[in-house]
Amino acid sequence: MSFDPVQDSQQETAADFDQRLHQLNQPLTAIGNYAEAGCRFIDQGLEDPARLRQIFEKIVQQSERARTLAHEIRQSAPGAGNA
Repeated sequence: MSFDPVQDSQQETAADFDQRLHQLNQPLTAIGNYAEAGCRFIDQGLEDPARLRQIFEKIVQQSERARTLAHEIRQSAPGAGNA
């Protein structure tokens, strides 16, 4: 078996990228789930502004998490600047 640092580096980079995409998918899935819950809540005629506010706050939190992860992915991309 031969050691190929370029291939190993590419595999490591691909694995890291896959991991980051998985991390990004988690808050995006949560956003969808919270939005669906809010829609069901409304469709059932349940009027609880405090509960709806909690749902919307969770959507905001997860969107901020997704934005942060997307920025980290962008910064770690090959050829990305430090800006």
